[in-house]
Amino acid sequence: MLAELTNLDWHVLSVEELQKRLHTSWGDGLSSDEAHRRLQQYGENIVSGVPTQWFQTIFGYFFKGFGSILLIGCILVFVSWKPLGDPPAQANLALAIVLLAVFFIQAAFNAWQDWSSSRVMASITSMLPDNCLVIRNGSQSTVVATDLVPGDVLLIKAGNKLPADVRFVEASADAHFDRSILTGGGLTDIIYSRPLLTTVPGESIPVSATVDSTDDNYLETHCIGLQSTPCISGTATAIVISTGDSTVFGRIARLTSEPKTGLTTLEKEVLRFVVIICSIMLSMIIVVIIVW
Repeated sequence: MLAELTNLDWHVLSVEELQKRLHTSWGDGLSSDEAHRRLQQYGENIVSGVPTQWFQTIFGYFFKGFGSILLIGCILVFVSWKPLGDPPAQANLALAIVLLAVFFIQAAFNAWQDWSSSRVMASITSMLPDNCLVIRNGSQSTVVATDLVPGDVLLIKAGNKLPADVRFVEASADAHFDRSILTGGGLTDIIYSRPLLTTVPGESIPVSATVDSTDDNYLETHCIGLQSTPCISGTATAIVISTGDSTVFGRIARLTSEPKTGLTTLEKEVLRFVVIICSIMLSMIIVVIIVW
């Protein structure tokens, strides 16, 4: 994802070049027909969810980590109770029931953690605005935020949240945006080992809006406005450059939602430990059966 973002050049284009690339005019905006055509091309301005593989997810709740050891241990103790127990020891039965209970409790805890993470992402997504003020057909109009398309001219004032990634083409001297939702660390640590944007420990610093680029880094420059960031003062006019999953917010949300392609270092070590313990258990089972 970092490579994708570093290849973006919206911030280094002049306003004239920006209008030519997007075939728009920040004075007249798009026509209704052109906006409809682009909506069909780019899709709605929403962050799409990733399909959940329920079987793999539920299987992971039970057997990820030490779940398999608990289950094997439970089975072994049950076998030790009956038929190996002569006479059957009630202590083995009690221990087997406890191990089985722990097996289900750890699965429930894993499911709860997953559910909590999904709630966080859902709450962040719900913070996006419902409507916005744009220029279309040469006049101001209010449109549903999901109908925004690249090339739309967006009018922003204090209290508004950016419904998409934008490039500012006009900004008042007191125009500032709060990027704390993206600099909190939880989302952006996925991309960098530090927050994407400038912050001060304990609080966020409002970022001023500028027409010209202030940094070679697309994520640091002040001429770019990022989706979900609120305008806390001033006014600005901007051209939409990215919507939906193409926004920085959408890319981060997609990364936090999509399935992992490999194991983390900790998961590899846990798996190695589980394999060793299971191998010892199987060896002991074979020995016990032979002796019995």
